[in-house]
Amino acid sequence: MQLRVDSGQLPVGWEIKYLDKLCENLDSKRVPITKFSRKSGNIPYYGASGIVDYVDNYIFDEDLLLVSEDGANLLARSYPIAFSITGKTWVNNNAHVLRFKEKITQSFIEYYLNSISLEPYVSGMAQPKLNQKSLNSIPIPFPPLPEQRRIVAILDEAFEGIDRAIANTEKNLANSRELFESYLNAIFTQKGNGWTETKLGDVCEKVEYGSSAKSLAEGEIPVLRMGNIQKTLIF
Repeated sequence: MQLRVDSGQLPVGWEIKYLDKLCENLDSKRVPITKFSRKSGNIPYYGASGIVDYVDNYIFDEDLLLVSEDGANLLARSYPIAFSITGKTWVNNNAHVLRFKEKITQSFIEYYLNSISLEPYVSGMAQPKLNQKSLNSIPIPFPPLPEQRRIVAILDEAFEGIDRAIANTEKNLANSRELFESYLNAIFTQKGNGWTETKLGDVCEKVEYGSSAKSLAEGEIPVLRMGNIQKTLIF
């Protein structure tokens, strides 16, 4: 969903503005904590992609917008690079911290940054980075506050509808899976005439180890071995 507007065709009342004129940057207040130095608690500890841990203290207690400073997602865009946070939080130095006077402006900027490509503003390909200077160089078509409210309301409603559709789809999949498993269970527990119990080895020519390509530490497809199957369960 794009919010981009040609700078030469801005609607009446719109302006091209930059983030350093629209918000206060709080990057200097960020404090990274190494994993071994963190004390466990219930305060969200944020990084470039969202919550990475929970700690026992906070450095912010307000509505803020975080924007990823580094990481492959700046280019891949598998998930949002701008996201709002509220309440007591701790932020490390992998996300820019922005404070807005108007919450509606914060929401408008969040939607806008998530709708555009940041590739022209990101340095480095192996380790992509969006530094503060580059972040502040992104031109933003900026409407008057009433228009911001109208646009944000439309997008809020659209994304709420998407979330509901996803939730309903996941629920339907879960119900289908449960129905399928129930059907299988009914078939194999209510044995018909002539059914007998036997061992797998009696109906197979052989059961032995197979071979496959060498598995990797990363990836989405699991590799199962004989040792993963124990007493009808897969580990």
